[in-house]
Amino acid sequence: MEELTTEVTEEDLNNGLNDKFGVVYSRDGKRLLKCEKKGIVNYEIKTGTEIICDSAFECDPTLETITLPDTVVSIGKNAFANCDSLQHVKLSQNLVTIGDCAFCWCSSLKEMVLPNSVVEIGDCTFKLCESMKQLVISNSVKTIGFETFSDCYSLQEIVIPNSVKRLELHAFYSCEDLQQITIPNSVTYIGTEALGHCDLQQIVFEGTVENIEDDAFDENHIKRIIIPNGTIKHFQKILPPNLCKKFIVLKEN
Repeated sequence: MEELTTEVTEEDLNNGLNDKFGVVYSRDGKRLLKCEKKGIVNYEIKTGTEIICDSAFECDPTLETITLPDTVVSIGKNAFANCDSLQHVKLSQNLVTIGDCAFCWCSSLKEMVLPNSVVEIGDCTFKLCESMKQLVISNSVKTIGFETFSDCYSLQEIVIPNSVKRLELHAFYSCEDLQQITIPNSVTYIGTEALGHCDLQQIVFEGTVENIEDDAFDENHIKRIIIPNGTIKHFQKILPPNLCKKFIVLKEN
């Protein structure tokens, strides 16, 4: 089976085919290589495209809406980074991977629902999506990586599915409007400042996390931590003493 790459060479561009909007595709139509002209507002990617390559639409100041056909399986690094007018994204229902910084600094993007086909989200993928209020992560993702959703200042609601096992360093750092979060029982690791600098008031643990790094949470705002019955001794070992003494409440069956 042919393996397609998100990387683009000068030779790729020289041999590519331009559409009327100045978007360059590979000759076989499987890869969107680059948007060479700025000024597109709404764009629908051609059916048959499987890969959106690295930096394809990066720093396009006018792009507001992008529609991906269900043939797309991968979005490359920085593909839509710094598209600060981007408000609406229709993702492929067969999308598997989203590369590092793919939607970083899309400051007008307000919500994102990842289809269940998505298995991998890269580092910093949605970093600095300042207007994003709602986020639904697909139930196939296993790791929320380094700064994947950091500095999403307006994020108020996050659904973490039971597939997720790790929240890495700064995963949700500085999501200032996030006041409560539920950690599913699948999560085994929470990294340093994964939820740091958030105005978290309530954390619900549905199971026992094996390892919580120091400063995983900003303790100043937390009013209560809800844990399952019979797990208080476990959480006393992995949470700071002030949280164990003041904020833990037993979760009812």
